[in-house]
Amino acid sequence: MVGQTGTNGHGAAVRVLIATTRPDVYAALDRIAPYESREAVTTRGVYAALPQVQLAVIDLDALLEDEIAPATLFDILNRAGIPWTDPDGFLTDPVRWRGHARACAGDFQSFPPTCAAVTSFSGGVGKSTLTLDTAAHFAARTRLPTAVIEFPHGPSALRALTGVTDGLGFVDVGHRENAALPAWRGVTLVTVNYHEVGPILKPDEVVQRFERLRKAHVLTLVDSEYPHPWLDLVASQIATFIVVGAPRADAWHNATVLSQTMAQATDLYARHQVVFNMVDGWRDRLTQMGLRRALDLPRVKDPERFTGLLGRQLMRVIYPYWKG
Repeated sequence: MVGQTGTNGHGAAVRVLIATTRPDVYAALDRIAPYESREAVTTRGVYAALPQVQLAVIDLDALLEDEIAPATLFDILNRAGIPWTDPDGFLTDPVRWRGHARACAGDFQSFPPTCAAVTSFSGGVGKSTLTLDTAAHFAARTRLPTAVIEFPHGPSALRALTGVTDGLGFVDVGHRENAALPAWRGVTLVTVNYHEVGPILKPDEVVQRFERLRKAHVLTLVDSEYPHPWLDLVASQIATFIVVGAPRADAWHNATVLSQTMAQATDLYARHQVVFNMVDGWRDRLTQMGLRRALDLPRVKDPERFTGLLGRQLMRVIYPYWKG
């Protein structure tokens, strides 16, 4: 059913599905109004309302089961392409969730800042190429501040891939208040020659530099080897970990192991997703059955051209409602 429309806020109204009876959720919505509510008390009611809304606040445990099992509804929600959360998650930051709803409606300037790490045990799976393609696509579509920070074990891969050879790097962020970092296709490149500077920086210096960079950008992507000591230091600042695999026996195995490692350390790796890159048709998909993946990305010709073909798909792992 349709609820009341809040009126004591600014900007266009967002359409919110409310599937909870908690009064504090309604009170928080009133504070970030305007909004138009749809309400549901059953699993079927939630399912029917999803196409009409831009945000869903759902207490799955309190729903009455009607034709659709809660586990099935959970999968549907994760594939629905709209931001959703439970009441506790919503109440931690209602303004941020309103930003997600406005972004879902197509308002690029409302994208809440976030940070995602693209990582892998395996080499040769296209991790750095995916990171750059995603960052360039987001920057081109939104014109919002975007950065890629790399955590390699040796020299900078980003400089080799982009051809950007001059400019400051991660170390300089702490030494200079307004360090002019190199830009590539509208993306701030934060590069590291870890072989040279890794032993120099103290853990708190790494955390402080990373936090300064993250707060200066709407989307921050980390291109990191795994394991990497710096990745663990900043893990609490990363919203999504993207494990990249490929349809090779070693890459499939490594993605499985890394996914299991992160699943057993949720205090460190809050949210992780597995993505397979360079997938050639159904044969590759069938041979990789058994590992739950958020996305299969196709093998493309000349990925180093960074056309956004892969990036716009990977964006849906970071912002599930991405339509760019």
